[in-house]
Amino acid sequence: MSYFSIVHFRKMKLLLVAVLVLVADALSVKEEWQQFKLDYGKTYRSLVEEKLRFSIFQDNVRKIKEHNGEYDKGVVSYAMKVTQFADMTEREFMDLLKTQSKGLKSLKTGEVFDSTGIEAADSIDWREKGAVTEVKNQLRCGSCWAFSAVGAMEGQIFLKNGSLESLSPQNLVDCATSVYNNDGCNGGLMDNAFQYVIKNGIETEQKYPYKGVDEKCRQKEHTHKFRKYLDIDPDEKDIAKALCKLR
Repeated sequence: MSYFSIVHFRKMKLLLVAVLVLVADALSVKEEWQQFKLDYGKTYRSLVEEKLRFSIFQDNVRKIKEHNGEYDKGVVSYAMKVTQFADMTEREFMDLLKTQSKGLKSLKTGEVFDSTGIEAADSIDWREKGAVTEVKNQLRCGSCWAFSAVGAMEGQIFLKNGSLESLSPQNLVDCATSVYNNDGCNGGLMDNAFQYVIKNGIETEQKYPYKGVDEKCRQKEHTHKFRKYLDIDPDEKDIAKALCKLR
């Protein structure tokens, strides 16, 4: 066998391996796609729409794998995975979480956190200390204000009692409404949510589960109640100090 034949054979072999890898990747993505549809109950109105969603899914899976490769190398600090939004573009996802309500104002602002004389730690992770509940999903509802409010309150309950309880964003969506200058799934403000809880208290997620739509207020009692809240200046140094000392 001549040198040319050997080189040509090796090139053909490498090309065949590359083709096999591409085929394997394509099969893997198709299998992931089928599993994705099963996991999240995905159905589409037409074959054309499904092809579009599959194309978007492929692109997102590629981005996830590239990102996780950087994570494995220690270049980035977090990993990514496929979620129910993996068949959506970034623009569609951002539009999904937008709220339409305008002109919302705080009924009353809280006392401002005073960071004077407080030194911030180099780092602190309240997840490691057990003060943060599991990741929640607001679904197709502009209720970020309610989730932000319950997240802050959950941490304070842990710091006071040493117990971690998941509070109910739906309680706020349904009950802390127009009287408190909030608009349910169309938006609201944390300060107004806190005002509601100071007066009425709040239920746990278990007793008042999340639905992701505006419903009639069903709160009959409360598991927790708060006396006051503090507002923090939108300054990174003040936020860092508050994370270390606010309790």
